[in-house]
Amino acid sequence: MKKFYMILAALLIGSVCFAQKTFTVSERYETTNPATAERSAWVGNQSGSNILGITTGHAIIMRGEQFSSSYAAGNTITKVKFSTCDPQNITGQGAATYASYTNNNFTIKIYEGGQYSDEYLTDGAILYTDGCYGTEAYSQAYTQTAFGENVVELTTPYTIGSTNFWIVIECAGNTVFLMDILQVGDAMPIATWQQLADASITSQNYMYSETYTPQGSSQSMEIVNNNALFYQETETTIQTYGAELCLAFYVDDGGAYIENSDITAGFLAGETAPYQAAETNITLGANDPLTVYPYIQNIGPDATSASVNISFSINNQEIISQPMDLSGENSLAAGYFTFIYGYQDPNDNTVIHYDITLTAEELDQMSLPSNFDVCLTATYAGVDNNANNNTACLHITRNVVSVEENIAEAVSVYPNPANDMFTVANAEGATIVVVNSLGQVVASIENAASNQTIDASNFANGTYFVKVNESVVKINVVK
Repeated sequence: MKKFYMILAALLIGSVCFAQKTFTVSERYETTNPATAERSAWVGNQSGSNILGITTGHAIIMRGEQFSSSYAAGNTITKVKFSTCDPQNITGQGAATYASYTNNNFTIKIYEGGQYSDEYLTDGAILYTDGCYGTEAYSQAYTQTAFGENVVELTTPYTIGSTNFWIVIECAGNTVFLMDILQVGDAMPIATWQQLADASITSQNYMYSETYTPQGSSQSMEIVNNNALFYQETETTIQTYGAELCLAFYVDDGGAYIENSDITAGFLAGETAPYQAAETNITLGANDPLTVYPYIQNIGPDATSASVNISFSINNQEIISQPMDLSGENSLAAGYFTFIYGYQDPNDNTVIHYDITLTAEELDQMSLPSNFDVCLTATYAGVDNNANNNTACLHITRNVVSVEENIAEAVSVYPNPANDMFTVANAEGATIVVVNSLGQVVASIENAASNQTIDASNFANGTYFVKVNESVVKINVVK
């Protein structure tokens, strides 16, 4: 038992820093600060792994009121951050489409009192809504010097009041912006979607504008619901998906900015994309292995700059407690994760696997109950304002029958009780193992005869268990 724990610990210690490569997560994450509304911090999404093309004269939009838990009236916005993509780096189907999207000139605007109407228009692919930006409260021209992340210092800080505000980045030419795709929703009938459409209009954090011409109507400017985009799957069914544009603003409460990350622990369902969270309740048969894919993720707002201690436990018994470096070149950016364990494929050393697998035999050696938890805890040495997501657990149920209950009908042992000898019937070709009540092996026979005799002359009085392959029969020895 103790030896097994030490072996597993050695595996984790030797490879805990092996899987330092980061991957973009496929699920939504928040980058707002959960600790307090009044502090200096970036608010909004700061990473992106997908692209969105915006044409001349249109804009990307961030609804400030959707992040109201991260600021208070009287705070000021001193900076705005957004990210663009060099069209030369785009490959595949979009390469030709975005080849001319090379704009470098923008206008950063802040509008107050933006709103939607209750009406919406749709062409069966994207949801549009009538709406207006409201009143322009701030405007500043900006020219980027290189594609990528742009941090723009506002020439005059904007003071947040009681009126809702929108951050708007207008494009002087065709531009490719970065964004993250959120999880795709379940397919639904079109009629059901139409009933939900009005409600979804008011829920999104990010939008963009473009020119839209409804059938039989003149061309008009429409705001596109970028957090609940719709596309047609079949003639009768559609699905929803959404996106978070890489757009954020810096709230200054007058104090110094304290760098912080939000480290969360979890288990994935597999080691390849698209990554999905593992089921929290797992049922195993008596001969099934237990395979888990533990990981840690930084959900922002800042990249990590310190170590994190990894604790892995089974049935409340800590198997390992080991620091993992997340600073410097090993830093996890906001929205990225890393597996905590990795090893080379024994048949191909170019392939890395990220699972921790315990065989049924190893689970048996640990003398676990039929129900137990496997838990991962990540404790960050830097500032982590949300400790509620530092531990993740999987509840495991093993359908293991006790030795006494697993009595075979096809195999029989006689006489029972026995004295100096007994016979195991219907055991031809089987492996027979006899153990006492302490679990000690007292006899073992390979390739047994059909009616195999067992010498019990040296057995002490007591109860014994005769294992014939996977069947077990109980016998008493009385002298």
